[in-house]
Amino acid sequence: MIPAAYAELLAIRGVRVPLVGSLVGRLPLALEGLAILFLARQVTGSFADAGLVEAFALVGTGIGLPVMGRLVDRLGQPRVLLPLAAVNAASLGVLVLVARGGASLGSLALLSALSGLSIPPLSSCMRNLWAGMLDDADSLQSAYALDAVIIEVAFITGPLVASGLTAAVSASAAVLAGAVLTLTGTVVFATSGASREWRARAEGPQHWAGALRAPGIWVLGAASAGFGFSNGAMVLALTAFGNSHDAAEIVGPFLSIQAVASMIGGIWFGARRWRSPAEEQYPRFNLVLALGLAPLILVPSVAVMGGLMVVAGLAIAPATAIEYVLVDRIAPPGTSTEAFGWVITAAVLGSGIGAALAGSIVNGGDLRLGFFAAFAGAGVAWIVSVLGRSKLQLAAQPALGRAAGL
Repeated sequence: MIPAAYAELLAIRGVRVPLVGSLVGRLPLALEGLAILFLARQVTGSFADAGLVEAFALVGTGIGLPVMGRLVDRLGQPRVLLPLAAVNAASLGVLVLVARGGASLGSLALLSALSGLSIPPLSSCMRNLWAGMLDDADSLQSAYALDAVIIEVAFITGPLVASGLTAAVSASAAVLAGAVLTLTGTVVFATSGASREWRARAEGPQHWAGALRAPGIWVLGAASAGFGFSNGAMVLALTAFGNSHDAAEIVGPFLSIQAVASMIGGIWFGARRWRSPAEEQYPRFNLVLALGLAPLILVPSVAVMGGLMVVAGLAIAPATAIEYVLVDRIAPPGTSTEAFGWVITAAVLGSGIGAALAGSIVNGGDLRLGFFAAFAGAGVAWIVSVLGRSKLQLAAQPALGRAAGL
């Protein structure tokens, strides 16, 4: 039975088509990165080189999201999303072709960066649709929790598809599957009535700094970078952990277990009505998230790791949903897509740095330091959210629907 809070959201006219499109289009969020990692590992034979190639994709994503977000705020969603989806599919197709021909590390890295640069900002766009459709804080928090759950669905299925296709067919097939899903989902989303009618609601002339003129965006970006670093380091550490136990593709199921736990946590969080404000909830869930990663440092076996991935995932979706609420409140009028883009960019760049650093660490055989890096990144996110809470408190006033009008 669907909780009442979610049933009310799904009953909103016009939301189902873009929601389905955003789900399909975001399935490659966890698929493509892992597939590119597997592909680069096959071509180069090195975890460090594979981590570097994946890092280039993440850097491309980090650069592209806020830039494309600003374009969406000014031009509308379809005019930006559809060309990006075409470029993304083409870049991944060329990446597969050159990999089969034994391409150099530099070629792989550049094509990987282009694929990241051209990822359509579906997550930011879907959140803007929610903000324009809802007029109370509780409903918006439930909507953002639902959005976080959808992302976890991507992180459940993505690693499984990437690992399964790599094992059964090839890493190239996994990369191409991600390209097809991104293109299909983006077309469905961008051609929906809600997406075509959405317009950013700007007030007065646009400032050159855009969303970055809000101090709270910097706080959320720094915390998001810490979590991104943690995630990037953990993926590489888990990959090396599986390889050391003669089960290299086990990283996919591990990440899916974590995502299932996160989804459960997100469903629970969004179905409740919370009395404490979002700026107080944010540090608390960040702390729970960090503590959930600590036991991974000393895990001795594959079975134990699988169980502890549940603990490592429970707080992810709740913390993410709270972050979305804060971004919506803090973003200056007319910059919401860009603001979401900057926060995601911080996470992506942190993930790239974490992947590159952990790749070097685990390539030297020290798995525990790889997992410690993941824990440390989450710890930084918690510290930043505590120290920057005043910036979030000052901005924490309802501003629902201001960013978008339908």
